[in-house]
Amino acid sequence: GDNPVYEELFNTPVDVASTREGEVTGARMLLNRGAQQLKADQPYEAIRSLGRVLTPLSKHESRKGLVRALYLCSSAYERVGLPWAARGTAVVASSIATNDFWSYGEVTPLQATCYYQVRGLEVQLGRLPQTLTWHQVYCGVMGVLAEKGYDVEWPEDAELQFDAILGLRFLKADLAQLQPL
Repeated sequence: GDNPVYEELFNTPVDVASTREGEVTGARMLLNRGAQQLKADQPYEAIRSLGRVLTPLSKHESRKGLVRALYLCSSAYERVGLPWAARGTAVVASSIATNDFWSYGEVTPLQATCYYQVRGLEVQLGRLPQTLTWHQVYCGVMGVLAEKGYDVEWPEDAELQFDAILGLRFLKADLAQLQPL
């Protein structure tokens, strides 16, 4: 997948699939390619691929793919040191994922994944009130998913790491900042 010739070759079936089966099919292929690129630690290539799928996937029937693409794009932005872009993209993904709750009363693992991402980005950015709000939403969704019978594993290391980072943010704050917090 690192070879530039492979990229050219890959674009040919994407174009053919888009023409024959619709643009959503081609977008899903690119979405999978973007995920592969991100996994292979090629965040800039992943951003390019994922950016191409946003418009074709912005239909109601393909919204889960759009949320996944936005989440992966957010992860890629975070890897290249763009935390505000990552946060903005993750908030949009969270908003679209939350629409399932407002429209159908559904709580989904996709929502929890998005909230987890935003929570982590907010703590990195030092936005403590927002971090705590996203943490509360994330914990609520995880509780509902557990009640619904999903195999919800609370990643102990991740929660411990989150608590440690949050504690460090409090320790780094001066007294003038702590009082309003």
